[in-house]
Amino acid sequence: PYDTLETVSKRLKENIYSARNGENPNAKDVKFFGSMPRLALRLIAKFLRLLDNINMPLYAVTKELPFYCTAFVANLGSLGMDGGYHHLFELGTTELFVVISKVRYDQVVDQKTKQVKVARVMDLDFNIDERVVDGIYWGRVLEIIRDFIEHPAQLMKPVDVTEELLEQLQFKDYPPASKQKNLKKQK
Repeated sequence: PYDTLETVSKRLKENIYSARNGENPNAKDVKFFGSMPRLALRLIAKFLRLLDNINMPLYAVTKELPFYCTAFVANLGSLGMDGGYHHLFELGTTELFVVISKVRYDQVVDQKTKQVKVARVMDLDFNIDERVVDGIYWGRVLEIIRDFIEHPAQLMKPVDVTEELLEQLQFKDYPPASKQKNLKKQK
């Protein structure tokens, strides 16, 4: 709740740099599971799916899986690729897939002047899971996302929420603002 576009961008850049240049934290897991017989892997996968189906996934497993999130964003544009639609998954909690395409030049009509001009554009392809939320609500979500893209200045300051609301939301990683100020003073 205290993040801004700037803090999220900084954290994202750090994670990308670490992923590209650091040691792969999953290398040992890949080697371990890769050496197992296929039958054992199938049994483990069935057990994990059973836990997921009864809403008791193992945090040790889900914390590393990208499909336990609200939104999954794939920036194919960073690889020089066009966007595309991503399929939904039965495993996990992902309810929104966003695929970003490469930037290209295209003709655009200026909505104020009605003049055609050439501009840099990119596609955002959304795949939404209507099993989670009705389409009318997804329409509103997409309007909000469009508003954030068209007016990014509103993302430059943290959301104004009360400490009572934060307590009700029970964020594990975020103490209320007053506690956060006290933590900064102690450091």
